[in-house]
Amino acid sequence: MKFYLKIIIFCLSCIFNLNAQDNRTPVDFDLILKDINNRYSDSYYPKLMEKYLNNDTTLTTSDFRNLYYGYSFQEDYNPYRISPYSVKVKDFALAATAENVECDSLIKYGELAVADFPFDIRSMNLLIYGYKCKKDDLKMNAWAYKLTGIIDAILATGDGLTADTPMQIIYAPHEYEVIHRFGLNVKNNTLMPPNLEYLEVDDNKFNIDGYYFDISRVLEVYDEKFSH
Repeated sequence: MKFYLKIIIFCLSCIFNLNAQDNRTPVDFDLILKDINNRYSDSYYPKLMEKYLNNDTTLTTSDFRNLYYGYSFQEDYNPYRISPYSVKVKDFALAATAENVECDSLIKYGELAVADFPFDIRSMNLLIYGYKCKKDDLKMNAWAYKLTGIIDAILATGDGLTADTPMQIIYAPHEYEVIHRFGLNVKNNTLMPPNLEYLEVDDNKFNIDGYYFDISRVLEVYDEKFSH
């Protein structure tokens, strides 16, 4: 299973690299909040989330941007909470073989994990594997579409190559997930107050030293909800 998962992650990383945005725009959280709270807008959050949960393939990068960053305004958003189901998915992913029972377990706990946190990138990636293992192309492609949309939304916020052009995330582990999908491994991470984190990567053919991520929304919500 480990070997097969590496193949899937590599293939997805190729897709994400090809879809990288040329014109990147930092997130305007005030504008997103206004859009997702407008009941008469197509961006109204309950409408978007319904489409997302129903595997609607008409969702655009702009829609995924509102879905992903708009989630940080939802009541159940906790930027540091780790779902117990996500831990279960990780445990099953470490299995050495690809027997059906493991694929069934990946799907079971993967579905629970994304029901708990709809933008759990790692669990989504493993769901893709689980459904591929079960030869369910319809569900595999649906999750691949969602996962690509989320990553593209993050990539559209910045190239991450400088402190002035960071990629913006709402959940710290997503920094690692994005970098893994470039086919790179993280060597070290450094907090850069007030709102950046720098992830140094191993030597690579792109001659990239590392990536900057803007974690301002993570810190802001944590301060609002949990620091008192």
